[in-house]
Amino acid sequence: MKEPFKNCDKSAGRLEYLFALHRDLRGEIRDRIAQRDRFAVQFLVAVCAVVSISIMGFKYAPFFAAFIPVVAIFYFVQISYSYVVHNGISEFLRNHVEPEIARLVDVPAQTRHGMFWETRWEFLRKIRGDFPVGIRQRFFEAAMFVSPFIFLFLFLALVLDSEHRYPSALVYPYAIFVFAAFACAAFWIKRGFPDGRVRASFAPRQKFDSGDPIELCNKYKFSDRAVFIDRDGTLIVDKIQPKNPSEIEFFPDTFESLREIQSKGYRLIIATNQDGIRQGKLTEDEFFKFNARLRETLAGEGIYLDAIYYSPYESKDGHFSFKPNPGMLFQAAEDFRLDMRNSYMIGDRPSDYMAALRAGARPLLVGTGTYSAEEKIRLDEFARRQGLRICSGLREAASLIPPARQD
Repeated sequence: MKEPFKNCDKSAGRLEYLFALHRDLRGEIRDRIAQRDRFAVQFLVAVCAVVSISIMGFKYAPFFAAFIPVVAIFYFVQISYSYVVHNGISEFLRNHVEPEIARLVDVPAQTRHGMFWETRWEFLRKIRGDFPVGIRQRFFEAAMFVSPFIFLFLFLALVLDSEHRYPSALVYPYAIFVFAAFACAAFWIKRGFPDGRVRASFAPRQKFDSGDPIELCNKYKFSDRAVFIDRDGTLIVDKIQPKNPSEIEFFPDTFESLREIQSKGYRLIIATNQDGIRQGKLTEDEFFKFNARLRETLAGEGIYLDAIYYSPYESKDGHFSFKPNPGMLFQAAEDFRLDMRNSYMIGDRPSDYMAALRAGARPLLVGTGTYSAEEKIRLDEFARRQGLRICSGLREAASLIPPARQD
C-alpha cells in the first residue's frame, strides 16, 4: 500500500538539508570576509616591516624596498581569490539554494527578496544599479599598482641621501628593473580580474525577459538532455563574425533538423565563440540583436532555443568558456541540471569537438563551416587522427542522435 505522506517526508528532509546547507554556506561567506580583514592587517604590518628595514643604517638596507611591490601583489592575489570563492558561494545560494527553499515553503517569487539575504542583495543591485566592489578590494588594486612607484621613490630617496656610496651602474639598472618587472606583473595579474571585479561564472548567457513567449514555452520543458549547437557554420552560414540581422542565412536543412532534434526530447542550446566582441569588431548589443532575430525566426518555425551561451574572449586569453574549453557547456549543465553523458554537441570545428569531450558530452562534427584551405586541411587531419566521420550537415548529425529516454 502506498504511503500517503511519503513525499511529504522527502520534502521535509530536503528542506532540512537545504537549511543546513544555507547555514553552512553563509558561515563560509562570513569566514571569507574575516579572512580578508586578516589579510588587510597582515598587509599593513608587512609593508611597515619592509619600510622599517629599508631605512636602517646598514649599507644595503635601501635595496630591501623591492619587497614592497612583492608584498602588495601577494596580498592582492590572496584577496582576489577570496572574492572568487565568496562570489561563487553567493551565486550558488542565490540561484539554487534559496529558490529551492522558497519553492518548498511556497514563497512567491516577488516576495523572496524580503526573506533571503543573497536574493535581497541581487534585488538591491538591480534597483540601485551595479554596486562597486568592496572598498578593501579597491584599496588592494590601488596598492598593487602604486607599490612600484613607492618602491622607486623610497629606494632612490634612501640611496641618494645615504652616506654610503653606491655605484651608479648598480643603483639605476636595479631600480629600473624592479620597477618594470613589478609594473608588468601587476598588469598581468589584473588582467585575470577584468572590469575591476571578480567573475565567478564559467560563461555569460544571453538573458531574455521571463515573460517572453519563447521563454514561456521553454519553462515547461523537463528534459535533462540537450543538444548543443555551434552557431556560425553549423546552425547558420558562417559569414565571419556577422553582426547585422539581415546577414542571417540558414542552411536548407536547418529547420527540419532542429525540429527532429526537438521532437526527440532534447533541449536546444547554442554555444558560440565570439572573439569579435573582444577584438572590437562587433558589440555585445549587436550580438544580442542578431541572436534575437535568429531566435524569433526559429520560433516562427516551431523551434524554441532554450539558451544562448557565448564566450566574448580570444583564444590567447585562455578563458575557460572559450572552446575548446568546456566552460559554456558546464555552465548550461549547471543551469539546466543536464545529463551530459547523454547530451550532444554539434559543431563545424575541432574546438567544438574537444569542448564536448571535455564536458563529457557526445560530439558530432559537420563540414558546413567556412574554411580557408589551411583550415580545411587541419579539419580533415583532425578527423583522420580521431577516426571520425564528418557529417555532411546538420540533417545527418540530427539523424545520428537517438530519442531521449522517456521516464
